[in-house]
Amino acid sequence: MKKIMRRAAAALTALLLLTGCAGTEGKYYTTRPHSEREGLETDVRAGGDITSYYTLKGALLNMINMGLNADVFRITSYNGDLEADLLAVIQEITTTEPMGIYGVSSITADRTRVLSYQDVSVQILYKRPPSEMQAVVNISGRYDLENRLNAMLRSFSGAAAYYITGGIGGRQELEQMIYAAWMRSGSRAVGLTRTNVEFFPEEVDNCIVEITADYAGIPEELRSMSSFILREAAAAAMGCRAEEKLDRLMFINDWLQENVEYDQSAQRVVNETMAGQPKTDIYSAFGVFDRHVGAQSGLVLAASVLCDALSLEHTVRTGVLGEDVYSWITLTIDGATYVYDVTAVQNGRTAWLYSLDAAKDIFIEW
Repeated sequence: MKKIMRRAAAALTALLLLTGCAGTEGKYYTTRPHSEREGLETDVRAGGDITSYYTLKGALLNMINMGLNADVFRITSYNGDLEADLLAVIQEITTTEPMGIYGVSSITADRTRVLSYQDVSVQILYKRPPSEMQAVVNISGRYDLENRLNAMLRSFSGAAAYYITGGIGGRQELEQMIYAAWMRSGSRAVGLTRTNVEFFPEEVDNCIVEITADYAGIPEELRSMSSFILREAAAAAMGCRAEEKLDRLMFINDWLQENVEYDQSAQRVVNETMAGQPKTDIYSAFGVFDRHVGAQSGLVLAASVLCDALSLEHTVRTGVLGEDVYSWITLTIDGATYVYDVTAVQNGRTAWLYSLDAAKDIFIEW
């Protein structure tokens, strides 16, 4: 009789451990303590990994970074109130963590307690496909982001998402960086009609920035335009017989003055839109070489491609000159660094080449 009573007590204890109270719901999350997990396909994790609030949060973020829809955390030892921590972690991830805000629709956690461990079954619904979640790139600083933007625009990529820590400024600063990256793209700066920037969350130091770019043409057409620019620049460079770098630069300056009409009205559009206007042909080197008409940006891009054709190492800089959104070229000649004002003559200035020291208060880089 005592043996039967001990078995009944053990069965009752197990039953009590496997039953529980109703779950808790929020806008993005649901926890159902001690609930059934039937039909959930999971990858059971080894016990001992999740022991605290922070390791629990890390496990959930790891799922999100990988774009996983379902998983099971087997927990054998936990420091704290697991049920309360589940609620707090899920709410934190879905309301303050960039990856959660960027891609998570909801998180459901079912907790089942067995004698020696607990299983937490997690299901995540996403706003975005797993490929987009996995494609988010961690950015370590401004220089890294500038390089990523250069690569994005030169490859005619339509979208990219970057996880930025430490801050890069607000929306205006990022839009300036995108325009400056486009100006550094040389022959590949063609066909861009619009860029859009979204922050997750908005205007904080640690955030995900999603950048989308629309083009007036498919990549094959844009690559064809780029090839045309390179061919025309090479043909123009054939007329240069100069050996000295300064003489080659003078050839570029003369060629642009003699062969290209400057579109002053386009400069006014750039100023009014803070460089946000669609980049039609006159804003690129394509308009310069195809129609012999160019905006300020078009002439600078054409000069950059001609510098490449004549083996002049250089960098395109972008910022402001007076009240104008403006671009120029820096290059080193005989050990000294100069600023080449590509559209100086078109804007009524006689000086077109400055020492770096003389230019520092005139050309203000973003």
